[in-house]
Amino acid sequence: MLKVRDYCPPKFTKVEVDLYIPITIELGTWNVSEEPTTYWRTGDFKKSLIEIGVGKDSGDIRSITLAVCENVYKEDYEHLCLSDPESIVGLPVIHSNQENDEIYHDEKGTLEVFLGGSTLYIKLSENEVVSYIKSEPIEFGIDNEHRICGILIKEIHEREKSILIEALDLQFD
Repeated sequence: MLKVRDYCPPKFTKVEVDLYIPITIELGTWNVSEEPTTYWRTGDFKKSLIEIGVGKDSGDIRSITLAVCENVYKEDYEHLCLSDPESIVGLPVIHSNQENDEIYHDEKGTLEVFLGGSTLYIKLSENEVVSYIKSEPIEFGIDNEHRICGILIKEIHEREKSILIEALDLQFD
């Protein structure tokens, strides 16, 4: 899992919702010719996959792409998180292995998505969220080992929600 070593000031955040790639988030701007991007990926790599782009040297999170997820629930996850976790305004800076030249770091894991009223929560682990690093409209849930264990996206509008329901093949009971 991605281990947070620090945080930096918030950056411009662009969230896109689409039928083909359900969620694409870009954080700030960067030039890959100055610093390459490495990608941390998790899921089962068949029916669930999320990819997080990180600056190879800086550790800045650059992008988040939810490609596919089978475990999707119509539930507002925000109320299931801690009632008042510690909050920091900014973006996580990830501990990066600068010696490693691999572009992709794949880690099998469980991936769940919760689509609520105006939020979407991507659960990366069962670990409890003890703090958040916030860069509106994104909040990164951090566990007690300083690892990102969830990503909360706020301000999901009805039109975007309809697209996500179709893109993620959310079934209603």
